[in-house]
Amino acid sequence: MKINRIILVGLLLGLVASIAVINCDDKPPQPPPPEEHLIYIGPEVGNLIKVFSVEQAAFVDSFVVDSIAETDSMYIHVIGDDSLLAVSAGQKTFIVNLMTKEVESVFNARKPIFSRNSNYYFCYYSTPMELHSFPDHALLPIEIPEYTAFPKFDNDEAVLSLPYLNINGSNYDQRLGIFDLVGDSIIFMPDTWQGRQILMWYNYPIGKYAKLYFGGTGGGYYLAATDFTSDTIRILKSYEGFSESISLPIVSPDDRYLFSSEIRGTSFGGVPDGHIYVFDAETEDSVAAIPYNNQGERICGSFLITDDSKYLMVRPFNEYKDITGVCLIDAQAFTVIGVYDCGFLPGTFSAKYAAKNWR
Repeated sequence: MKINRIILVGLLLGLVASIAVINCDDKPPQPPPPEEHLIYIGPEVGNLIKVFSVEQAAFVDSFVVDSIAETDSMYIHVIGDDSLLAVSAGQKTFIVNLMTKEVESVFNARKPIFSRNSNYYFCYYSTPMELHSFPDHALLPIEIPEYTAFPKFDNDEAVLSLPYLNINGSNYDQRLGIFDLVGDSIIFMPDTWQGRQILMWYNYPIGKYAKLYFGGTGGGYYLAATDFTSDTIRILKSYEGFSESISLPIVSPDDRYLFSSEIRGTSFGGVPDGHIYVFDAETEDSVAAIPYNNQGERICGSFLITDDSKYLMVRPFNEYKDITGVCLIDAQAFTVIGVYDCGFLPGTFSAKYAAKNWR
């Protein structure tokens, strides 16, 4: 009898152990840790790059690009999944490995404008201007008008906007070129503005909606929209009372929201509006107004929206070269999260697959 009890106890202990092993092996899968949002920020002048973590609300790293002089102005763009960084200065663009912080390669391009997914870059500051694929640097056959200004890729790399002036002596008119990156064709729209002499500045195209948002001047100062195949414009927001107000639009990577603020100099008495306005990117309906200048930033200079469309970072216009902070905004709740001091005058910034405007 005693032996049978010992055997029974052994069997029970074995069963418990096996159940424990089964329970251990059958734990429900755990969600992966949230991905950290890293934003790379360069100075107006210099070769030091700082790395800001949204989750840690702090700068978590910094490094010097040795190929850039301390007196240079850098233009940066993250290539791939936080793996490479294109750093442009002078007539060169250096590809930096973000793991080793070493330069892997270099090519001739002065401040190229990269598409969001880095499959193209546009040489805006060259003569003639050129469109290349990346990373093979193939020159794409496109006739670019001489007086093109503010070219911009859409978020999906479907189109490239080419606003340009058609100049005839002392007369000019604004025209719009839309280059189809998928179909390798271009549409030039003459007489786009129904005879109105206006200028198109900062802009943002959306290929899937076949429309363009832009900051315009002429007959007022405004944020406007037009369709690729239309000769009319729709005014979304007007700015009055000062002749140097230019709207700065950007569309979130999910093409859901349009964010826009004005660049309005104060040197000659201009009073900034102080808000970033949000619109539905498809319907053009007003969604929100984010109070911006209560953070001491005064005027927006450029925008960046993270790949998941969750966060908006604003670089100051820095009219007086006195603001060293960047402003972080919740791009879904439309609230300011905070302002963070770079320790230098912020220049260009970038994050993986982020939407940017202007740089």
